[in-house]
Amino acid sequence: MLRLRGRHVALLVAAAALMVAMSPGMRVRRPVGPGAWYPADAAQLYAAVMQYTNEAETASRGGRLVGLIAPNAPYPLSGPTAGRAYALVHPGQYDRVLVMSPAHYARFRGCSIASVQCYRTPFGDVPVEPEPVRRLTWSTLFSLRSVSYRPEVYRRGERVMIHEREHGIEVQLPFLQARLGTEFAMVPVLVGDVVDRDGEFDQHAFDTIVGALSDVVDDDTLIVASANLTHVGPEYGFTPFRGDLVKGVEALDAEALSYIIDRDIAGFRAYLERTQNVIPAARTLELLMALLPEGAIGVPLHYETSGRLLDDPDSTVSYAAVAFFDPTRPPAEEKPVRLITSNPDEAPAADDDGAEGEEAAAPSAREDNDGS
Repeated sequence: MLRLRGRHVALLVAAAALMVAMSPGMRVRRPVGPGAWYPADAAQLYAAVMQYTNEAETASRGGRLVGLIAPNAPYPLSGPTAGRAYALVHPGQYDRVLVMSPAHYARFRGCSIASVQCYRTPFGDVPVEPEPVRRLTWSTLFSLRSVSYRPEVYRRGERVMIHEREHGIEVQLPFLQARLGTEFAMVPVLVGDVVDRDGEFDQHAFDTIVGALSDVVDDDTLIVASANLTHVGPEYGFTPFRGDLVKGVEALDAEALSYIIDRDIAGFRAYLERTQNVIPAARTLELLMALLPEGAIGVPLHYETSGRLLDDPDSTVSYAAVAFFDPTRPPAEEKPVRLITSNPDEAPAADDDGAEGEEAAAPSAREDNDGS
């Protein structure tokens, strides 16, 4: 009880600090998803999230939910799959959520964390917990990256967008806000390349990242891996099938998921090398596997492909929902928290956040927008 009370005090102190910081200089990561990846209207977004989660079967499962894999495509494609994962989350169960996503639009070594105080969605702001972020950035493999919405720095080529246009972390947040409530804080980690100077996989760097992340995962932390699976099509440089595309991809994903569910990192890497399968979230998934407690049990919840949904014979991206439970611990206790309702409070206007400069015209997602 003392530990929980101390943790709650720490959260209240962090929240108070964020309230004090609510000024023209507050650092806010502005959303890119509204109207493209998910509904821009808060009431419509709430209805969509509730529909996706209410469609899921929420039979009781043994142990504590400790990790989730949820896809990061536009909600019409991947929302039903993500809903299967988030239906297992209940109000107030977790004080902290570690959200990891592959970087979709920029290349860098190690991991990157946006230097912001919160992420904004149509439901409001999700605070970034400062203390674990500070501890992570003690490692040179975690960089703290400012966000800028000044168009001229991009036009002049002075800066590359990393967090400004990234959707991977953001698309998970409305589900978390609607299911968990509004009183959690998050640690948002964008995963880049884990390679050495020669471009080869760097096991030491991977182990260092795992060690740093393990230090910020406690009993009140839920780990979320924002990840899509196989990417097939000319645009991904991976076209291994001449026959039934969806059937071939399902076989590839079934094998990948078998390694992921068993937390077999070595087997997963060998599979990727053997098949040359394109899974941009591979390192993110490996980090999740490494962070889960020994003995965690993986449960597949749902699977879908954009190729089947869009009836596309040439290109597809796979979506899976997987939950991991620690059978040695009881389910996380629900606590009374403020919940998002069917009439969410109006979120702050985008121009009220005091971010640096005016909003940049972030490049739009691919026209077919399958969440790659």
